[in-house]
This record gives sequence, structure tokens and C-alpha cells, in this order.
Amino acid sequence: MLIKILPFGIIPFMNIKNDIKTMLDEAGWPAARLAEVSGVPAPVITRLLSGKRKGLHTTTLYKLWPYVYGDKRPTPATGTASTSRSPQAPTQTCG
Repeated sequence: MLIKILPFGIIPFMNIKNDIKTMLDEAGWPAARLAEVSGVPAPVITRLLSGKRKGLHTTTLYKLWPYVYGDKRPTPATGTASTSRSPQAPTQTCG
């Protein structure tokens, strides 16, 4: 998945909403659990999942990345963090 970070620090909605929903469903986590472990406020995650938030600040993406795409992603069977290697987090591009 290619994510382009815009100069003003907002990530377009893209697929992250669906990816977060998939991760939560597979792990059996409520959104509040993701908020607790990632440090992203629960209202931000709730607005993102409901479609009321159309983009993400880069800091929010970096906090969610390990849980949605990386080495802290919960395993489907247990809901605990995976030990797999994290893909490289998105890098900031301009232009």
C-alpha cells in the first residue's frame, strides 16, 4: 500500500479505515483497546471508523501503524501482539 504524506501532515482516508476494522475484527478487540495500546485517543479512532474523520495526522498514523500493519498487530487466535517483523513505516514525501 502506498501512502503519500501531504506537506501539511494529513493522510488521505484511503484504506486505513478498512484495515483498522479488519485488525479489530480479527483480534476481537474493541476500538477502546486499540486506543489504549496505541496512545491514540479513543474519539479519534471512533471518528475514523465512523467516517466522520477523513484523514490522519502523521503522528496518528505512526502510532497506529505497528498495530494495524506491523510487529504489534494482534494475532487472530489470541488477540496478543504478533512477533512478525514490521514493514517499514511510511516515509514523508513532498510534491
